[in-house]
Amino acid sequence: MYVLSPFVVGWLWWRNQQRDPRVPEAGESLVPATVRLIARAIAVGALLAALVVLISPDVAVDNWGWTLTPLTARVLACFTAQVGIGFLLLSLDPRWSSWRVLVQTFLLAVALLLVGAIREWDTFDDANVMTWGYVIGLAGGAIALLALYRSMERTPRAAPA
Repeated sequence: MYVLSPFVVGWLWWRNQQRDPRVPEAGESLVPATVRLIARAIAVGALLAALVVLISPDVAVDNWGWTLTPLTARVLACFTAQVGIGFLLLSLDPRWSSWRVLVQTFLLAVALLLVGAIREWDTFDDANVMTWGYVIGLAGGAIALLALYRSMERTPRAAPA
């Protein structure tokens, strides 16, 4: 199941894209271009970081905020790549209706990662700047996503033409 899921989901996404006109409906809220540009920058950074760690996991093993093996470093790189792909896909679509569920998913994921960090704080190296970068990055990301979500949900929709 786990081996097939990425391919099945990818195929389903591709099939759905063939039927999606990618044109905003009348009155649909649009994500500001600045937000889409920031999402694209995050995507590029995440994908580059994932690529570096996949190619050379020792970069993460030697610098991470908790103990990693080369395998766990590569697993984290795959999660990072997944986030990068998600932000890249979002950055290409201005429709809030396309963003809403993924933003909710990212918020849930960040909340669970923060709970995990709190729960396992004893395994973190609090003298390592990467530990604080990780925790502050997650908290900052959660705040930014919440602000975006609230802003977009409050944006008045224009009346259909």
